[in-house]
Amino acid sequence: TLNVHDWVYPEDSAETMHRVIDIHEKYNTPLDIFVTDPVFQYYVEEDPELVERFKSSEVVCISHHSRPSSPYYTGFDYVGLAEMSGAELHKTLTDYTEHKLDLSTGEFLDEPGGYQFIADTIGYPPLITGISTMGAIGSALAEVYRERGAKFLVVHGQEIDLGDTRFDTYVRPEHKEVKLYEWVRSHEGGEDVFETATADLTGTGLEFINLKYHENNFYLTGTPFWPVYWTDSDKAETLEPPFDTSISKDTPKHRSQDLQDAHWALYEATVKYASEHADELNPINAFDLEEMI
Repeated sequence: TLNVHDWVYPEDSAETMHRVIDIHEKYNTPLDIFVTDPVFQYYVEEDPELVERFKSSEVVCISHHSRPSSPYYTGFDYVGLAEMSGAELHKTLTDYTEHKLDLSTGEFLDEPGGYQFIADTIGYPPLITGISTMGAIGSALAEVYRERGAKFLVVHGQEIDLGDTRFDTYVRPEHKEVKLYEWVRSHEGGEDVFETATADLTGTGLEFINLKYHENNFYLTGTPFWPVYWTDSDKAETLEPPFDTSISKDTPKHRSQDLQDAHWALYEATVKYASEHADELNPINAFDLEEMI
């Protein structure tokens, strides 16, 4: 899975997306790409060729996730979702799925955007969506996404079997999450990666490994937008709107070319090995997961 969210350096984001898709097409290996509304808006306006690749590539499946300043991202409910009644909450969340997000206020604009805009553009509803909040807001948000065609939610930090549900919606199965970008100094890729990733699995039944990258991991030293929304890079304390989106270019910085090359080498070696051992490892994306359900 590739999580895409860098609106700070969108040109780098788009260039990275092209290169990642090139690798997956080269080895005919499925890929889930999770896009946020702000980055997708940039792609549509500035890189329509990339959007066409999203639509036409035989290995790509587009899914959706959210980042600040979405008010349903944990810690950012500055619009009062928690105080809303059931009907008002459903209507407000519906509006967010259909409108462009204002990065500085956390409110939605009177322009097409959100989950529905992505679905209308690529020709199918993103099959998986991320929900970082629980309780009544999470339940209502899951219902809104489900009404628009989402089939799975993302939940981390626990073993999830095929068919498990949350908020009456299937959860993407995951028995192990591998943050592959953290392995760049410790693993050579390929066989080394998968030996480590599968070492503590049982080897029986259906077991799902989420091999995960963010597009900015290839070229930046940290999360590109943290200075806009948090007081520090550990993201322990949030700032308050209006958020100053102009300060975000101060940090983080670009990686050295040597380290960027190391990330690309690890990534391609891993995809290549998965392709060459497809009968054993069974690479899939959300289209395959939908068929399994």
